[in-house]
Amino acid sequence: MSDERLIEQFKLLKRAKKLEQMGNPDRALDLYLELHERYEPNTSDAYERPAVLLERQKRYQEAYDMCKSAIEEIENDRMSGTVDKFQKRLDSIKEKMAEKPTTEEKSQTYKFGIIGFRSKNKGKMLTSIIFYLIFFILGVLLKSPYPTLLLIGGIYAITFFVDFIQVRDKKYKLKILATLFISLIVVIVSSINLPAAVNRAFELESSEGQLEGGSEIFKDSDEYMPKITTKHIEEAIEIIKNEIEVEDANIIVSDKTISFALLLLPSTDTSKAKDLGEQFIEILAHRVSGDEDISAPTFNSHGELYDYYSIIIAAGDSTDKAIAKGKKNANSKYITWLD
Repeated sequence: MSDERLIEQFKLLKRAKKLEQMGNPDRALDLYLELHERYEPNTSDAYERPAVLLERQKRYQEAYDMCKSAIEEIENDRMSGTVDKFQKRLDSIKEKMAEKPTTEEKSQTYKFGIIGFRSKNKGKMLTSIIFYLIFFILGVLLKSPYPTLLLIGGIYAITFFVDFIQVRDKKYKLKILATLFISLIVVIVSSINLPAAVNRAFELESSEGQLEGGSEIFKDSDEYMPKITTKHIEEAIEIIKNEIEVEDANIIVSDKTISFALLLLPSTDTSKAKDLGEQFIEILAHRVSGDEDISAPTFNSHGELYDYYSIIIAAGDSTDKAIAKGKKNANSKYITWLD
């Protein structure tokens, strides 16, 4: 073997030992096995240490083969060492292989988990709990799950990306890859919705109590105002009344405020009521945009009409129960739904 390959082999063995000493036996074992794949090591440690780690992981057949190879190398004078040491370990492994495996031994060795909670270090676990608790409180304050989902999705994505690189077992790699994909989806969805949640939280703080006849904030401007006609209102009402949950509807335009009222079936839940409310305002915006020089609603906007008019939405049922209440000022982008 050339001096260069001997140096490479020595460095790889040294790295593996260092990782094992630092408390990372899984990664150390990967390097020990890589050493045997790339070279034909002739040092006793290169066989003994991976055999020990394989036995700890209950990978008895691989540990057995490692000891068997070491004995053959020693007996053929290709490596210095004591046969007895490997023979004792070989006998011990054979006894364990002969024993009936327990339920725990049959279970998978890889376990999914979040960074911090996978560690047995109490300090790391406590730090993780505090870290997650801070983001949970932030989510409560913003009245949105997205801060917490963004944190958890990001941590899972990092965790399983690292695991996907390090884990060798193909059946676990597929599970890890699927979980990594789901984590990335959570991160993307949370990232898209988080700005809206922050904006709504600030709007809710500034507009609390204004739905019930309070003062409104309007844009002070003499700019052009789109004209809303009786025809626009009647067409919007007629369309929304085609929804099965809608018993009646009304629109009142006053100065720079448009009030939308929906009378819904008692069985309608809050989520559906909010959807119908947003659908109602977008129907009107579509009707007006057809006659006025303004943009119609898009995926990211309820329509340019509401850059000029503020909105009040109220949805209830025949029992006078308020199902959903919302508002949007002309100088804001999102509807604030009030609990």
